[in-house]
Amino acid sequence: NFARGGGDGMGSRVTLNLDIGVDYDERSSHVKQVIMEVAKKCPHVEVDPAPRVLLRELADFSKNYRLYVWLGDYGEEFIATDWLLREIDTAFSREGISIPYPVAVELPSKPSPFPDGDAGERMRRMKSTRQHVSRIKMVRDEAEMEEERDSARAELEVLQARLEEGDLKRAEREILENDMRALESLLAQFTE
Repeated sequence: NFARGGGDGMGSRVTLNLDIGVDYDERSSHVKQVIMEVAKKCPHVEVDPAPRVLLRELADFSKNYRLYVWLGDYGEEFIATDWLLREIDTAFSREGISIPYPVAVELPSKPSPFPDGDAGERMRRMKSTRQHVSRIKMVRDEAEMEEERDSARAELEVLQARLEEGDLKRAEREILENDMRALESLLAQFTE
């Protein structure tokens, strides 16, 4: 968990980053979609900027994701963390998303998150369908995120060029500088 205040001109507002590891058998689009749905329901998370989930690491025994959210108040960091982790845990159980076992555990075979028989087979098919739908949604969401970042970069270049022209009044310069800081904050949203 990493939190930092201000940066975007709002001193009490902070980013909250949560790292979450899942089993290698899980599909990234499904995992990301489930985490995003939970984050969007959290009463402590700001709507703008929207929550984001990125695959951060392919570790030895898990795929590690980072959830990025904005909180309106730094004082809600621990409450929001608790809420998000509890709800993600519940959603993972419901969706059959497996969290990897520690390295020291030796299992004769990997346990299935689903029961044996027809009920388990139905649950596996439902999971496969949800994974497919999640993959489609995440492709769309990732394209929107990349478009947003490209647009912010282009706008930042235009503002920088305008600032370098030098024929601005003090008030105009301050407005441009504030706009540039806001764009830089948006672009830095995913850095540590």
